Amino acid sequence: MTQENPFQKAETIKKRPKIILFGPEGSEKTRFSLSLPSPVTVDMEKGTTLYGSDFDFHVIHTVDPTVVMDSAYWLLTNEHKYKTLIIDPITIYWSALQKKWQDILLEREKKSPGFKFEYYRLQPSDWGLVKGELKKLIRIITMLDMNVVVTAHQKKMYSDNEGEFMKVIGDTFDGEKSLPYMFDIVLRTYKEGTKCMAECLKDRTNKLPQKFKLSYSVISEAFGDDIERESVPIDMITDEQIEEISTAVVEFKIDDMKLKRSLSKYGTSKLAELTKEDANTIIEIFNQKRKERDAKSKLG
Repeated sequence: MTQENPFQKAETIKKRPKIILFGPEGSEKTRFSLSLPSPVTVDMEKGTTLYGSDFDFHVIHTVDPTVVMDSAYWLLTNEHKYKTLIIDPITIYWSALQKKWQDILLEREKKSPGFKFEYYRLQPSDWGLVKGELKKLIRIITMLDMNVVVTAHQKKMYSDNEGEFMKVIGDTFDGEKSLPYMFDIVLRTYKEGTKCMAECLKDRTNKLPQKFKLSYSVISEAFGDDIERESVPIDMITDEQIEEISTAVVEFKIDDMKLKRSLSKYGTSKLAELTKEDANTIIEIFNQKRKERDAKSKLG
């Protein structure tokens, strides 16, 4: 039987900027972030308190990773007037996330090698839990129909070459090491005299200059009207769709491992985290499988 061509013509997708921004204190990371359109800020070290009279923005002050996740999910699934999400800084979130799981595992894993009475040291097998929650947050904010700026502290980068122990070879961001892979744009801020500058270390959009004065005008010129348009919420999977997919999983005898591999194509490992559109795609795949099965049954 001739199989249909599975490929289709690529579409040009208009994307909002998704930026991770790191640099030393005083390089205007927060000020730049707040200059983007209609910002809402998850402020983890009260760095925005100095800018209330300079910018019109809404803010939530928290270091609780659960509050951060819930806030991002609310922005994803509800109508609102915000156009830019700022997480300032992700460095604090990453530390708080580790502490959250240390506290959970301190109570849960009292026979683990990591258990030290009033303290828990994360074990190699535990990091999947911590990084899994981080990836879930990043998935949500990259799905957002909003501009996103995530700031990070800067730290020294040391050589890992033999014989160069503790040799400083540059600067890098302070956070989970895979973060730059999760964003389209990575910027390093720095001072050049009295000017605050940005060095573009990565840009999947190919729209930004390699070095530029840190300002909203550069971002506006690069992305045009896309950064100014209203945000549109994303519909998530419904209870009816979950039931329909779950029934099909049983019908086609799909085990948990295979289901997780299939869901990973949509950026998740859980049915409840699918979008309504992705759920419809999966349902249509099952419907096609039924048609093919019924056709074979009639032939044979």
